[in-house]
Amino acid sequence: TMIRAQLQGATLSNANLASADLTSANLAGAYAPAVGFQSARLASADFTHAQIDGAQFNSANLTGANFASAYLQIANFTSANLTSANFSSAILSDTDFTNATLLGANFSTATGFTTAQLFSSASYKSHSLAGMDLPPSMNLAGANFSNFNLTSVNFAGAPLSTMNFSGATIRGATLSGTGFTTAQ
Repeated sequence: TMIRAQLQGATLSNANLASADLTSANLAGAYAPAVGFQSARLASADFTHAQIDGAQFNSANLTGANFASAYLQIANFTSANLTSANFSSAILSDTDFTNATLLGANFSTATGFTTAQLFSSASYKSHSLAGMDLPPSMNLAGANFSNFNLTSVNFAGAPLSTMNFSGATIRGATLSGTGFTTAQ
């Protein structure tokens, strides 16, 4: 195991860390493109300012991981647990979140996080985005959130006109600056 490993600034190109226990590891500023983190335990790991383009995080536990200002283009988070992960100011172009759990994740200032990525997630498919912080650039106009748990979701600044909230729980959700005009 590599629990609390100090790998800040390390070069890990093409490394295979599948199934490794890197809980609370410090990978801040690491250069780790195309690294295999499949099924790894990375809860509370710090990837701040890391360059991890093309990394494979399939089925990894990334609960509470910090990806602030990380470069994650073409990374794969298929079926990963990203509960309460921080992606603020991260670059997420062409990143795969298919069947990933995103509850409480922060995408507030992320670049490249799209509705297609959100809609492919397990969280969206299970009708719960509770606690998520969405980027203001995400256009959710006309989206159907009927019967969703949207408790404490931050939609601030995102265009939401004519969204369907019928049967949704929106307690504590932030809707300021969204242009929200019609509820169904």
